[in-house]
Amino acid sequence: MGNKHPQPGTKKAVQAVAERDEPDHPETCSKDQNSEPNKTVHPEVSSKDQNSDLDETVHPEATSKDQNSDPDETVHPEATSKDQSSDHDEAVHTEELSKDHNNEPDEDSHDGELEDQDDSEDSEDETLTKTPPVSLNLKLYCATDEVRSRSVKIVTPCTPITILDVKLCVENELSIPACCQELSFESQKLRDCDSVEVLKIREGDTLTINYESEGMVEDVREIIKGMKSMNRFLRKKTIRKRLENGSGCDTEISNNLDTVQVESLASAYFHPSADPRSKANRLFFVSNNGLQIMHQLHAELLRYPWDKCVLEMQYLEHSILRVLWNLSAAFSIRLLLLERPTLEAVIKSLVRVEIPANSFFQGPIGSSYEYKRITSEMLYKAVGTIGNLAEIPNCRVAIASRKDVLDQLLATLTSPTYTYIASLVASAGLLCLAYSPETHQYLIKDNVIRKFDKACDSVKHHTHMDEQLLKYFRCVFYALLLSTSPAMIPTHAKLQMKHAMKNFLESADYETIREHEKKKGYIWSTVAHFVKLVYIPKQSSQWSICTPKEVIAENNELEDLCIEAGVFSLQNVLLSNDTREILKAESLVDYIVCMPWHLSPDTKAHVRACALRQFLSSKMQLQPPTLVNLAKAKLAVSHCGLERVVKARGLHDIVAA
Repeated sequence: MGNKHPQPGTKKAVQAVAERDEPDHPETCSKDQNSEPNKTVHPEVSSKDQNSDLDETVHPEATSKDQNSDPDETVHPEATSKDQSSDHDEAVHTEELSKDHNNEPDEDSHDGELEDQDDSEDSEDETLTKTPPVSLNLKLYCATDEVRSRSVKIVTPCTPITILDVKLCVENELSIPACCQELSFESQKLRDCDSVEVLKIREGDTLTINYESEGMVEDVREIIKGMKSMNRFLRKKTIRKRLENGSGCDTEISNNLDTVQVESLASAYFHPSADPRSKANRLFFVSNNGLQIMHQLHAELLRYPWDKCVLEMQYLEHSILRVLWNLSAAFSIRLLLLERPTLEAVIKSLVRVEIPANSFFQGPIGSSYEYKRITSEMLYKAVGTIGNLAEIPNCRVAIASRKDVLDQLLATLTSPTYTYIASLVASAGLLCLAYSPETHQYLIKDNVIRKFDKACDSVKHHTHMDEQLLKYFRCVFYALLLSTSPAMIPTHAKLQMKHAMKNFLESADYETIREHEKKKGYIWSTVAHFVKLVYIPKQSSQWSICTPKEVIAENNELEDLCIEAGVFSLQNVLLSNDTREILKAESLVDYIVCMPWHLSPDTKAHVRACALRQFLSSKMQLQPPTLVNLAKAKLAVSHCGLERVVKARGLHDIVAA
């Protein structure tokens, strides 16, 4: 759910990381992310960074706040979080970014392995410093600074061999992450692997650097070192044995686990998610093995049952989940997270504890209230992360097919332990799961519909904004189920869903919903699912002459409501310029232009579609649809739906299928 405008230097940021030393054993668990047309390669990660943006959807970077009004958390229906156009651009290079330049040590490796790694780095630095320093002039162009350009002089600690060496020197001297720099020399763009000697860069030469923002490089580097230290501590055989046996070591753990340091990544260095400096910090963290080290630390905590973890360890696990929630708001980083068993680790954190039955109050450290609070908040952060990852097609069935995961999502949706924010986070996650028809067999259950309705009823005690957002997510969730899998839904459930959708669409205003989403930080990373709702195949051809008129009328009404929900959603999300860029990137503009032609003139959906086309014509230059897209649109509504025709390379593919 989450994202913003393309950022100079950010696209190269990912390439820069990829050109560093490649691992001896590349990751083999990367998943194909192109299984659905809704995920275009696009613009905080990403959501809904994998660079900092689609940057950093679903979507629906969405950046949702936690129950204590933490502004740094992103959810995603677009959300879930982040710059949409940026994520579009940066996701192209996700595969390159995923090539970590250091191997992940095995969880059961010797305690000294990480220290040895550091020692080897130090000795390499000592070798490099034996060469003489070089003075270089830099012309800096910052895309986000009011003072666009400035000139500085730096002196490298040794003679640089490659352009990457120059970038690392700039990183240390000026706090501009190496992965965010675009270097050029005499109008020639430079790659990390280019040789300084071959380029004939000499003492006193001038290099040009384009970048988006400086970062807090030293602070983030110290946090990465701190996580390494915590990991080494927890890997000690004596500590492992005492934790497994339940023998006391609380004081020693408290002295060695700095949970505040990890928490600060989400609360300070990666927040606010759309801020250029936050994006630079995230990119630096990812490119310097921060994700790898944090994963190792998370895996070490999961070795122990929840009740054997002392409070400081529980806090640390909570802090890690909060950082993952923040990072997964960037769509490009979401994809990168999947190259490690992040989803499985988050699921383990989610299902290994139970949500406290009643509301909690803040209590002193170590009290039962404090234990209840940290348990609740950890689950809440896990739900937010899973909601962001649910925007990735290959994750949806893996999440929805787990009954224990769905139970925790539904418990978070309705639990009195939480505020309305938790309900919004859980509902956004359920909405993303409904994008794939393969998940509907798990989602179409009475308890899901009943609990969604219960959550919408209970939120009435909060603000009108929260009530409207939750009902909007429910409306689109129901529309996705009804339009794709109506045969799976019992008749009584259809009536409940129809009543809820009808009441919402009669009273809701899409501009108000857009404003609410903006305030909450929801960023959608795709519009394909909303367009798909409008182009659902007509069921009129399925009715026989013996079908009762009441049944036909009832189904036609449900069909019209699903279409109207789709047009309403498009009116909402396309108010954003970033989402309009996604519409173009997904090659769906033609389908918006011809949308009114396929809707009955006497329906509300037709009126909305005409208004939407008129609005878009004022914001972008619309062209007449191509003949191929016109034919595809007609086939979609009369035969097979939009998803199938969009995937087809030509009309012969549709006919053959």
